[in-house]
Amino acid sequence: MKTGKLPPDNTLDDVILKIKRYHTKKNATVKTATNVVLKDGPRAYKLATLLEIVNPKTGAFHHFTLNIDHIDKTKSSWNYKAEKSVRLEGKSPDEIEKLYNFLQEAYKSELGDAEGELHVITAKHHASLESIKNSIPDITDNDKLELIGKMLSKIDKNSSDIASFVSIFEGSHEKTIQHIATASRLIEGIVNLSTPLQIKG
Repeated sequence: MKTGKLPPDNTLDDVILKIKRYHTKKNATVKTATNVVLKDGPRAYKLATLLEIVNPKTGAFHHFTLNIDHIDKTKSSWNYKAEKSVRLEGKSPDEIEKLYNFLQEAYKSELGDAEGELHVITAKHHASLESIKNSIPDITDNDKLELIGKMLSKIDKNSSDIASFVSIFEGSHEKTIQHIATASRLIEGIVNLSTPLQIKG
């Protein structure tokens, strides 16, 4: 529905019904369309529509689609404009689940005053991280070092900075920091020796 108008004597329920009918008629794979009013006028309205998409052959659930539509009401008509609408797909990647997880954490105030980029992970991956964290006190120092080595090798050099490393290591034991610094200098020396000498001029 690129644009749409209804006479002003129609109610908001009429508008919601029209949007539901539009989605179900347009796409035969839509089983249900559930709505909630996010902003209730008096001139600007926002409506969220959750569409249940099914397999057209089997009727089995496939994914959800979430539409957030902006509708204006003037003296002459109700007006719908597609450019003011947002659509999220609940399939790979599941944009709806990412938004849901983000809002859930934000409203629980677990984000606090955190700044920067937020990464939302699945419950499965979170459980794996929790398992690793809880296991750390019980594993040997050699295994801990091996784990650190594997994690360091996976860090993207373009997405990390000195400040991040400082904040990670500042709570470590002084002797541990000395070992890390010494090992770093040794590796840096080996890398420099293996790099061909470049003479400028």
